Amino acid sequence: MAWAVVTPPFHAPDEPSHFAYVQRLAETGRPPSPSELSRPGWSSAQAAALRAVRFPSVRANPRGKPPWTLLDQRRADLELSRRLAQNDGGGADAASTYPPLYYSIESVGYLASDALGANVIEQLTVLRLISCLLTSLTTLFIFFFIRELLPGTPLAAPVGALSVGLLPYVGFIGSSVNNDVLMMTLSAALFWLLARSWRRGLTAGAAVWIVAVLVAGWATKPIFLGLVPGALLAIVFLLLRLRSSGGKSLTRPLAALIIAGGVACGLYLALSSGLWARSTQPPGSSDLVSGSASGQAQKSLTGFLSYLWQYWLPRLPFMTDQVAEPYPLWETMFKGFIGRFGWLEYQFPAWLYSVVLLCWVGLTALIARALVVGRAALRSRAGELLVYVTMTAGVAGLISLVGYQLRTGGASFEQARYLFPLLALFGALIGLAVRGAGQQLAPYLGIAIVIGTGALDIGGLLMTLGRFYA
Repeated sequence: MAWAVVTPPFHAPDEPSHFAYVQRLAETGRPPSPSELSRPGWSSAQAAALRAVRFPSVRANPRGKPPWTLLDQRRADLELSRRLAQNDGGGADAASTYPPLYYSIESVGYLASDALGANVIEQLTVLRLISCLLTSLTTLFIFFFIRELLPGTPLAAPVGALSVGLLPYVGFIGSSVNNDVLMMTLSAALFWLLARSWRRGLTAGAAVWIVAVLVAGWATKPIFLGLVPGALLAIVFLLLRLRSSGGKSLTRPLAALIIAGGVACGLYLALSSGLWARSTQPPGSSDLVSGSASGQAQKSLTGFLSYLWQYWLPRLPFMTDQVAEPYPLWETMFKGFIGRFGWLEYQFPAWLYSVVLLCWVGLTALIARALVVGRAALRSRAGELLVYVTMTAGVAGLISLVGYQLRTGGASFEQARYLFPLLALFGALIGLAVRGAGQQLAPYLGIAIVIGTGALDIGGLLMTLGRFYA
């Protein structure tokens, strides 16, 4: 909530487009269409609000400042008090291709605030607070996930969950109007449901919830689909375990999976192709398979594999350079995951990222110790580990697939927030480090991790205040 208040209106990635989507859906009952090129992206009321807060001159401009003096406030209030049209925007824009589930949830807050006479900035604040609520649910699901994953280490769950909830970048994105917020909530819920089913067995109720979360993620953001192969693998393993235990309890979970999957997928496909008139195909997949090129450079499977390797691992001598940054895993993902704010135009000092990296070297040693000490249990849970590795590879591969498609067309796509489907695993790694510290040192390490992450969060808030109001 502090991030929601401190960050000026619309100064989170693509927030104007996401707000326009919510406004269009709430005002007209239909989501934006990517084909509506003649319709403005922003309504008259939103365009006036953007002018009132000086958005065009402040965005990505280190010297630009939003209105914050008393005189500025009076001018902004005068502009915002004009009752302009709110239903003439929501045309083709950066967010118009997304599924509508997140925006449907946010539209409840929009309609409630609009009924009370709120202006655009006040409506945006209400939508941000709904995002804060979803982000708190993300932290709660991660707590439940780690508790199922490491039941023998009670401190692992609170420390791991808090280390996610207090990350500056999670606070920044998680308090904005962005469908990444619901996507990370559903991802954390999926990890918890799978871990719970692994511990307690796959029941019919759990099967229905897993299917519901998978379809809800599909209806939220395409990057969620990177988790689906691993989730399907987990379902296969869970069904095989039921069969090997006698098969008496296999019928109900299997029937629940089939019925719930068919109903949920059929409903979503019918709404997408009928009422909402939008595609449900993952972005970029058809171009890669067919080898066609819509950008400036020819795309190919070998080119994609080379790009995939170079983005996540050091480039080999025989490879053609496919990425713009020398070390994208460090520059884009690691630094971005710790914190880049606004429209990615300001960040922590360079030395701070090096300090965090050194801390992670120590945590990695503790994680390795926990795995070595628990290697017997790890072998018995090899299937579960394979599921989490598959989910990680699926997300990384889908990020690279879309990034390769856009990079060959001259655009840049990758941002650290696209790793948010894996936040639960990040928390689990922190929990493993606490376990690796041993029973005596674990409380001290947990305190240090939570205080250190909280200090980063406060530092990010102070830096944001300095960026916009100093």
